[in-house]
Parts: sequence; C-alpha cells; structure tokens
Amino acid sequence: MPDTASLKAPIIPSAPFWLGAGGILPFAGATLIFLFARTPEQRQFGLQAFCVYSAVILSFLGGIRWGAALPAPSFRLLFRAIMPSLIAAGCLLLPPNYAVPLLGASFLMLGWSDSTHVEHALWPRWFKRLRLILSVAVVCLHLVMLLAIRGVFA
Repeated sequence: MPDTASLKAPIIPSAPFWLGAGGILPFAGATLIFLFARTPEQRQFGLQAFCVYSAVILSFLGGIRWGAALPAPSFRLLFRAIMPSLIAAGCLLLPPNYAVPLLGASFLMLGWSDSTHVEHALWPRWFKRLRLILSVAVVCLHLVMLLAIRGVFA
C-alpha cells in the first residue's frame, strides 16, 4: 500500500502564503492602473510601476537562488542565481513592449525551474509549491499587461 502522506500536497505555512500573495498585489494594482487610466500619464505610470516592480521581484528571486546555492556553491548554480538580476536590470532599459514579455518569460522559466528541479532539494516542498502558485499568477498578470499594451482590451 502506498504511503498516502507523501502523495498529499504540502501545506504552505500561513506567513509565507500571505506575504507571497501580498506580493502579487502590486502587479495587479499596476495592471489595473494601466487598464483604467484616464490619461496617458496615468497609463505610463501604471506601466512603469509594473515593469519596475517586476524587475525588483525577479532580482529577489535570483537572491533566493543564490542563498540556496550557498551550502554547496558551484559556478553553475551561482551563475544561474545572478541571471535574474541581470535580466531584470536589462529589462529596465528596454521599451515596455519588449520588457514585459521578457520579464514574463523569465518568471515562467524560474517558476518552472524552482518548483521542479532537484538542485533545490534543500527547499521544503511547500516552498516549491508556493513558487509554482505565485509564478502562475505573476505570469498571467504579465500576459494581461502585454495584451493591454497591444491594445487588446481597448
């Protein structure tokens, strides 16, 4: 008989869950500002806020990976840990119609990697599950913002 305890989804502790969920709010807020802006300046503000916050969070995720690599540092793991910050900084120099999809794709790749790869074996299962949930939400908001930039909701 299989061990049913190992088949259950890990329970995410409430503090990381709510703080992580709260981290989605600036993405959603900036998207709403962009979508419902009454002036071009308000639209620009929403878009800029979205891109800046996205870059900050992408850098934060690189820092998490750096910390995860410290017990057994290798060039490969540490190099992969600095890539999110480099991509984020580069995106801040790009026009939003390029930055938003690149940031979204970066969140997609990191979310998949962080929730599935064995190299993060030191991370608790609940954290991998939380990363997956938050990544899906963030990628969806990047998709909404990209569609909004392209005028799909106009």
